[in-house]
Amino acid sequence: MTSLLTLVVLVLIAFLGSYFFKKYKPSNPFVNSLAYTGSLYFLLGILFGPRVFDVINQTIIKDINVLYALVLGWVGFLVGLQTNVKRMIRFPARYYLFSSANFFIVILLTFSLFYACLSFTAQTPGLVSLLVLSVAGSVTSPIMFGIVARDYKVVPEISHILQFNSAFDNLLGIFLFGIAIALSTIITKDSIAGYGLLLSLIIPLLAVAIYYFLDEELKTSEEKFLLLLGLLFIVDGVALYFSQSLIFISFVFGAGLANSPVKTRSMLQDVARLEKPMYILLLVFVGVNLNYSSLFYLLVFSFFFLIHLGSKMLSGYLTQFIVPEKYRLGNWTGLANLGLGGLPLAMILDFYLIKNKPEALVFLFAITLTLIIQDAISWFYLKKTITRSPR
Repeated sequence: MTSLLTLVVLVLIAFLGSYFFKKYKPSNPFVNSLAYTGSLYFLLGILFGPRVFDVINQTIIKDINVLYALVLGWVGFLVGLQTNVKRMIRFPARYYLFSSANFFIVILLTFSLFYACLSFTAQTPGLVSLLVLSVAGSVTSPIMFGIVARDYKVVPEISHILQFNSAFDNLLGIFLFGIAIALSTIITKDSIAGYGLLLSLIIPLLAVAIYYFLDEELKTSEEKFLLLLGLLFIVDGVALYFSQSLIFISFVFGAGLANSPVKTRSMLQDVARLEKPMYILLLVFVGVNLNYSSLFYLLVFSFFFLIHLGSKMLSGYLTQFIVPEKYRLGNWTGLANLGLGGLPLAMILDFYLIKNKPEALVFLFAITLTLIIQDAISWFYLKKTITRSPR
C-alpha cells in the first residue's frame, strides 16, 4: 500500500470509528469495556502493522511522519487549550492538594518500586526512562468520567472532584514529562541543545502572537482553523528538530492561546470535534508499534501492572481525607482514578520518537496491556459507585 493510500485509510478509520463510537452503545458489558478501552483499535493497528499484514511498516510511518507528529502534538495542544489560569484559580485549594498528592505519591512509588524490581534483572533502564514511565502511570483518563457522565446520571460532587483530578494531573504529567525530555536532551547532547530548548519554547509563543494578529483578518472559522493547523505543524516541526517533546511544546502553544486575548470558545469546539478521530489514530499507531520479543516484556508488564494498581490504591486511600466527606468514595477511591487513557500512550510514543530508546517499546507493551485491563476495572467501578440511573 502506498503512503498516500495509507494516509487516506487511516483518516477514514478515524472518522468512521468516531461516528460509531457516538452512535453505538453496546449493552453487553464485555463489548462495552472493549469499546471504551480502545482494544479494537489496538487490534486494528497490530493487524496493519509489520508483525502481521505489514500494511503500515516503518518506511510508510516515516513517509506519513507529519500525521504521526500531528497526532502526538494534538494531545498536548488540546490539554493546553483547556488550561486557562483565570478559570483554574476558582477551584478550592484542597482540590489542588488532593490531585497533586495523588500524582506525586504514584510517581514516587512507581519509580522506586519499579527500580527495585528491575534491579534483580540484567536489564535496568536509565533514570530518565524510569521517570517517563512513572509520569505516564501517574495520570488519569478524563474519558472514563466523560463516558460515565454521558451515559448515566452521576453524583455531582464526587464526579466533579474526580474530573478535576484527571484534568489537573494530566497537566502536571505533561509538564513533568516535558522537563524530563528537555533535561535528557541537554545532558546527552552538546551545549547548543539548551538553545534548542529555548527556541522550542519561543516558537509556540510567536505562533500565539501570529494567530492573535491574524485572527481579526480572517472571516470564516474554516480559515482560522487552517491557520491554527498550520501553526501547530510548525510548532511540532520545531520540537521534532530540536529533540523536544511534541506533547509538551504543543501544550505551550495551546496554553498560550488559552491565556491570550484570543477568543478560544469556538476554537475549542472545533478542536474538540477532532479529539475522538485523533484519539483513534493514536490507538492505531500504538497497535502498529506494539512489540513482544521476549519474556522480559511480560515481566515488565507484570511489575508495572501490580505497582501501578498498588500505587493508585494507596494514594487514593491516603488522600481521601483531604476532601470533604461528600466527595469521598471510601477506601477504594484509587479504583476511580485507575484508568490511564491516551495520554500515557502518547507520552511513550513521543519518548520513542524523540529518543529511540529500546525500552520505550517494552514500556509501550506494559502500559497498553495495563490500560486495557485497568480502564475496564475503572469503568465498572465508576458505573457502580457514582451513577444513579441511566440517561
